Amino acid sequence: MNKNMRKNNKKTFFIIFIISLIIFSLNASLSCAVLLSVNKAVINYDDVLRGGYAEDSVLVMTDYPDNLSINYDMHGDIAGWIRVEPNESLYMSINRNQLIKVIIEPPEDMPSGNYSGSIRVMAGSIPKPEGAQYGASVLSAFIIKINVGITGDEIIKCNSGAFDIEDAEEGSSLKFSSSVKNEGNVRVKPRFIVDIWNQDQSQLLFTREFVSDEYILPTASMKISYEIEDPGLSKGQYWADFSVSPCRGTGKTTFDVMEKGAITDEGELIRLETKSWASVDEVVPVKAIFRNTGKRTVSAKFTGRIYAGDKVIGIIESDTLEVEPSETKTFEAYFRPQEISQYYISGRVLYNNKLTYEKSTVLNVDKEKPEGAFPWLALIAITIAILFLLIMIKKKKSQKHNIFR
Repeated sequence: MNKNMRKNNKKTFFIIFIISLIIFSLNASLSCAVLLSVNKAVINYDDVLRGGYAEDSVLVMTDYPDNLSINYDMHGDIAGWIRVEPNESLYMSINRNQLIKVIIEPPEDMPSGNYSGSIRVMAGSIPKPEGAQYGASVLSAFIIKINVGITGDEIIKCNSGAFDIEDAEEGSSLKFSSSVKNEGNVRVKPRFIVDIWNQDQSQLLFTREFVSDEYILPTASMKISYEIEDPGLSKGQYWADFSVSPCRGTGKTTFDVMEKGAITDEGELIRLETKSWASVDEVVPVKAIFRNTGKRTVSAKFTGRIYAGDKVIGIIESDTLEVEPSETKTFEAYFRPQEISQYYISGRVLYNNKLTYEKSTVLNVDKEKPEGAFPWLALIAITIAILFLLIMIKKKKSQKHNIFR
């Protein structure tokens, strides 16, 4: 009897061990199914002014194939100083990384010194919005350490570059642009001086001076644009010299003035992208990839039509974006299908009153399938099976014990 009981105990232990391994593996696959990563593990802010401002950007990436929500919380002595933009819930995927801005705003009465804290970036930790597919369990998280040095000394320091004047037609304005980075700890409003010279740079034709419309916050960068109206230049080549105060930076460039009609805007809608399959009531992003192949900046917007069969059932539009020469940008619009069907999506990009050739893609919509339900149901079922098995083994052992008593 003792030998049989020991044998049964070993058998019971083996069964429980195997089932526990199954549960552990299933649970591990659920909790480790998503990889979340960021491009910075530590952010250092030096010489931040009391009551001032500092910012840095972090790229958040995932290996998850579909929309995944991300959220963040702050810890440490500086938790109350940290702000993140955009502050609403974000959605990302393996093909859609998110750039978040981490902003530090220390109080005006903070003593000088070094302070630290952290921000935790979490995946899947916020309640799902209406129409979203994914639940609220935390799938993955990443902690970014933040160090802040506080000072009472004002530092004025900025750097400028990327000076440019676009080619223009006779009678048109000259479009000037430059980038400025504020490397100090107080906001700045840079002043630009632009000197226009003839082709052999022997004669100064005119000078324009202007101040940025906006202040540039500490640690922030900004592209500055300005139109020099009615320059009165005839067809030919010209040179421009630039200087900026109080920033470091001088520059020189050349540009051409052409006869009217010589400059044409050109652009190409490279392709439309969307998911192959989606569920009813799911918010589906539609991406239009556009390239500016012309010589000047264009203002562009994607507009598309949604077809079910031969019938147009919806119109989608993106925000309007500025696209510089040789630049490629992705325009996003969104569609929420209400019925099971195969949808045909077609659209164009409108840029400076011109239209690209039409591109199209196909979206298949199946019935809604609750994501993640099966693994959790399977986990519950296995747990119930273990309890039932233990009860049966105990009952069987009790019956044998009564027989041999």
